[in-house]
Amino acid sequence: MLFIPLYGWMGLDGTMDEQEYGSQLLSEAVNALCKLPGVGKRTAMRYILSLQMRPIAEQQEFISSIQSFISEVQRCPLCNNFSDDGQPCALCTDKRRDPALLCVVADVRALIAIHQANVFQGGFFVLGSLINPLKGIGPDQLPFTQLNNRIKLGVEEIIFAFPNSVDADLTVLFLQKKLQDTPVRISVLARGIPFGNSVEQTDDTTISLAFDKRTLIADPMHTDNAR
Repeated sequence: MLFIPLYGWMGLDGTMDEQEYGSQLLSEAVNALCKLPGVGKRTAMRYILSLQMRPIAEQQEFISSIQSFISEVQRCPLCNNFSDDGQPCALCTDKRRDPALLCVVADVRALIAIHQANVFQGGFFVLGSLINPLKGIGPDQLPFTQLNNRIKLGVEEIIFAFPNSVDADLTVLFLQKKLQDTPVRISVLARGIPFGNSVEQTDDTTISLAFDKRTLIADPMHTDNAR
């Protein structure tokens, strides 16, 4: 007996055709949303149906805001973050931030995460990508000239806030070599056991790095024993 899945027919490429929902337009909309990271077929369906049931004005506002962002957003000339008009962004023009500190991140998502965590009050610079030979991203594709121009604006310390990966290590080594004649301090985020993780759930490399990067909190050998 032929068994037809509850969700209909799936194409060889993993997408759904009109037999999936009885509408080619709906199937195409669902397939389009499924291309976004973390969005599966059921989630995409909920989004599409929720949007379709909203008033026309809300639908148009939703679609217009996304279209405007994609077609009109520009890059900040100082930090490579998003900018509405191609001028320095709000972070770069914030006088409360320390211009001597510069946090270099791989993408805007990392910038937003660090900014929202409120743990860093310096400036930012977005590389846009990390060196990844397998994806064809080489050192020449990094905006080093723009980064170097940003450093010349009074930066005294650069902090590389990259994920723990081979791509990140390659990028740090390249940038460190390029900046070896620049009179700035260079640091990277400490690597160790993530907050909330137990030791037995941590891999050997992370445990090793946690010990190598350990912080001294007491040193009896250098304590004044005078009473």
